[in-house]
Amino acid sequence: MYIAQHLRQLNDYETLYAVTSGMRDTSVQRLSQTHQLVQVAPSVAKEFQGYVKLFDPGGGYAHYRRALQANVSNGQAAIPLM
Repeated sequence: MYIAQHLRQLNDYETLYAVTSGMRDTSVQRLSQTHQLVQVAPSVAKEFQGYVKLFDPGGGYAHYRRALQANVSNGQAAIPLM
């Protein structure tokens, strides 16, 4: 989740998508005992859920497209989904 935060700061949407997808994979979600050992601040977990929402395919990835457009409008470099 901390890596996801860093990727979002870099506007690396391609890798951020890969990380969020991997973390939501069924085989990772089944590791409940392992999840209990990892201490993540509630704010980080909430922010990660925001990244999941960012890549929600509903509305043609509308949240992602808005975020990418904001980067372009502000002259910020970004790595888009390929």
